[in-house]
Amino acid sequence: MHLHLSLIKDKKGTEFYDWSTKGREGLLGIMRIPKDSAQIILESHKQLFYTMLESTTLAMDRLRQAHQHAKSDEAMVQGRF
Repeated sequence: MHLHLSLIKDKKGTEFYDWSTKGREGLLGIMRIPKDSAQIILESHKQLFYTMLESTTLAMDRLRQAHQHAKSDEAMVQGRF
């Protein structure tokens, strides 16, 4: 699991922080927070924010794996009949 931080601007010039989350098999999602809000969060609750983001990423990765296992199991059952 990897977290990557980027500071970007949208077409209107508003700045955002993007945290991309990657699991075992690639990108799981991107959390976008306006720069001003992100700075407040990081100043007061940085560790909590990162822990929540990491936990969410792990859960998403596990769900993706469970879905893939279910599809694989279904394919095996279909192959038997």
